[in-house]
Amino acid sequence: MKKFEFTLSRMHDYKEQLLDKEKNTLSQLRAQKNRIDDKILALEQEFEIVSKAMQEETKDGITVLKIKCYNFQMENMRRQLKQLRSEQKLMASAVENQLKIVIAASQEVAGLEKLKEKQQEEYNIVQTRAEELVVSEYISSKLIRNKAAGA
Repeated sequence: MKKFEFTLSRMHDYKEQLLDKEKNTLSQLRAQKNRIDDKILALEQEFEIVSKAMQEETKDGITVLKIKCYNFQMENMRRQLKQLRSEQKLMASAVENQLKIVIAASQEVAGLEKLKEKQQEEYNIVQTRAEELVVSEYISSKLIRNKAAGA
């Protein structure tokens, strides 16, 4: 009997390649989002440092020019944070959409794998029956030869 061959193996391979591609895209999107998250965190920490430095200098006495410099610097950081948070939301949305695509692709591959398992089980049943038939025919022919030789 011939070896088992899944009838949709090419489709299965194609879907697995698509799934791998989508997973790679998802990991790239997550990495981009993580970089944005890190930039936000670093900028927030820098903002705190500048704010504390301004407060410390204000206690000891500070020039108007120095206050304007600190305010300009902090306002610039606020704008950057606003922009980064906007990018963060877009990336979170992109990651969520890509995750849905990956889940759908995973379900397609899983469905094909279940179909493959079902076909493998059917093949095994047919193969087992064929082997049983061969053994049965062998035993029957052996018994007939033994009776013929004994008579």
